[in-house]
Amino acid sequence: MPHAHCRVGDRYRSRWRGRKPRLAGDDRAARRPPPRRCAAVGDRCCRPWRGGGGTAPRRCRPGVLRCARLRVAIRGGAVTPRTVLVTRPAEDAAPLARRIEALGHRALCEPLLVIRFLDDATLDLDGVQALAFTSANGARALVHARPEARRLGLSVFAVGKATAVAARAAGFDNVVTAGGDVDSLAHEIATALRPGAGVVVHVAGRERARDLVAALAADGFAARRAVLYAADMVESLSPATMDALRSGAIDDVVIFSPRTARGFVTLLTRAGLARAAGRLR
Repeated sequence: MPHAHCRVGDRYRSRWRGRKPRLAGDDRAARRPPPRRCAAVGDRCCRPWRGGGGTAPRRCRPGVLRCARLRVAIRGGAVTPRTVLVTRPAEDAAPLARRIEALGHRALCEPLLVIRFLDDATLDLDGVQALAFTSANGARALVHARPEARRLGLSVFAVGKATAVAARAAGFDNVVTAGGDVDSLAHEIATALRPGAGVVVHVAGRERARDLVAALAADGFAARRAVLYAADMVESLSPATMDALRSGAIDDVVIFSPRTARGFVTLLTRAGLARAAGRLR
């Protein structure tokens, strides 16, 4: 009579018969199927292409850069430089240009908006419990109009990360960062403050996409707006930018607001460059 352990061994061998044994050196990565080719740049990607049609994969292996951002062309581990037109105001264009150049591209700064600080003799900070900034220019404009504001210890609410960085650079310490839009900013203020504790001042420009004061009033807050800057559209593009557009030297353009987009189209049409700019992304 065969021993019991022999019968167990027979069942084990029957169960695994025909299967390829796993070697000690195997790992999960070695058994993965090879990655798909990237339709956007034509090189192998470090992740499988999950998406159909012309969907670009998330990242490309050589430079770990998003294919869909600036439509980066990567060949043999080197980034093919692209020329990017940066349309932000001068105060904010330089940091963005440095980030673009750090990725191996060229940045051409063409500020379409000129920030002009305004004096408001009626601005009163007595009885104010908090300040709200919906742009970096609001923080700069308030310090220009009332330098003492940064020493009052007021709570400061910034619409997003870039505005919060500008507020801290301007000298404000107690800065709360919202999620990037007016709704999230109003929510942060309503969560952190009490309506009866004082006025909330929204430092704004002449052009506004949303009404923060109305949103705060709906939550029971006493809020008022202080218009301390204007963002004026330039009259024309610079000769260097117009020459670059005519020659096709610009590959991409970075625009941050609907107003800037409309102004850019107007300037292109005025300069007769609408057709030449048709290849921009």
